[in-house]
Amino acid sequence: MKVLQVLYSGLGGHGSVVTSLIQADKTKKWEHCLLFYGVEDLLPAYHDFCIENGIPFSFVKKNKGLFSTGWSSIRRALKKHDPDVVILHSPTLIIPAWLYSRFRGKKVFVVEHTPHATKSIPEKIASFISLLLARKIVCLSAEYRLQLQKQFRLLPVLKKTVVIKNGIDPGKFQVAANRSSATINIGMIGRFSTQKNQAMVIDTALAGFSSGKLDRTIHFHFAGTGETLAGLEKKVIESRMTSNIHFHGLLNEQEIISFLHGLDIYVHASFAETMCTSVMQAMACGLPVLGSDIPGINDIVKAGDNALLFTNNDTGMLLEQLDALYKDVNKRKAMAVSARQHATTFFSAEDTFNNYHSLLKNN
Repeated sequence: MKVLQVLYSGLGGHGSVVTSLIQADKTKKWEHCLLFYGVEDLLPAYHDFCIENGIPFSFVKKNKGLFSTGWSSIRRALKKHDPDVVILHSPTLIIPAWLYSRFRGKKVFVVEHTPHATKSIPEKIASFISLLLARKIVCLSAEYRLQLQKQFRLLPVLKKTVVIKNGIDPGKFQVAANRSSATINIGMIGRFSTQKNQAMVIDTALAGFSSGKLDRTIHFHFAGTGETLAGLEKKVIESRMTSNIHFHGLLNEQEIISFLHGLDIYVHASFAETMCTSVMQAMACGLPVLGSDIPGINDIVKAGDNALLFTNNDTGMLLEQLDALYKDVNKRKAMAVSARQHATTFFSAEDTFNNYHSLLKNN
């Protein structure tokens, strides 16, 4: 069965999900190919992954603007790869994908990654059309599926959707051999965008350092790029805190693992998530998590056991949590052990792949 997965060309959660699915296909049940699409250039890491794993791929760059769809190029790419199944990791290409599948007797499935709270009007329209045209819609959580049902009450949402949670490879994302250090390192991975809230973490750090509640043995690390990065870098420079707040830029998968292995605490501040891959990876690496109390985070951790949850923009609350974990080594260790156990139990990429394979075969 030849399966073409369509995903965003730039930084985002799609890449990790797709590469995890491919790597979890241990017995080569699928013949894999990829189509990257978006306004951003193709990430070098995606290109390298395809070359290293012998995966055929195409890249279609979309021009900015509602009517610059690039659908003709998408149609040519679909015809070139000629897959039996198309999996769209965004519903925005449902019409050209459906037209291809309709006239060639193929199947098209859609995976909903975008949080409801951040969907644009075109994305909401695409979700509506996908419920009409796709074989099935994959939701990453039961809560997401419920919200989709409330949004489109007149459509058979429960019949057309299935819940399959994302997975990662716990064998790849493992606990660091030795994390002992004189410093405490706190980090976050994520695109610098209005959906994420790195600004809150930086504001908390600056408040903690200026008040003396956090001492200079504590370091904050941020991985990722995006439109809000420059402003936050400027803020840190102007605060003269570059020795304790560090920006690492865009990291590939191996660099992400090394980044996580250098941390003592993982923090993820965000306004909207569907199923946060970075939190899953951090937990698999045995890190206690501090996370925003929102769906996509609070439903994949065990609050009070392997994670502490905070209210967005409540810097006082986050500072108290950081201070408590910084001072309590035993608490950090207990949360770390629980995080790893939770990840190995609930975040298996092989289980995710098997669920997708069953979906494609039986629909």
